[in-house]
Amino acid sequence: MPAALCSFDLLRRLWTRAITRRSARLGVVGQLSWPPAVLLRDTAARLTPTRAPVRSMTPVLGWTTPCAPVTATESESH
Repeated sequence: MPAALCSFDLLRRLWTRAITRRSARLGVVGQLSWPPAVLLRDTAARLTPTRAPVRSMTPVLGWTTPCAPVTATESESH
């Protein structure tokens, strides 16, 4: 079991780092203060279809572990 936990931890860390980087990039854009950049960001946000940001979150919200799922009979036998 420790090897499986270690493997899952590695996968999860890689995933959470990607989420952290994505969040940092969005934070930088959200905190722009130079007027031309703010105008560009705000215009792009207004012109973006409503469902696009939700769809862009699909990889984040839909992530599942690539490990094989454990069935009830397997977990009961351990």
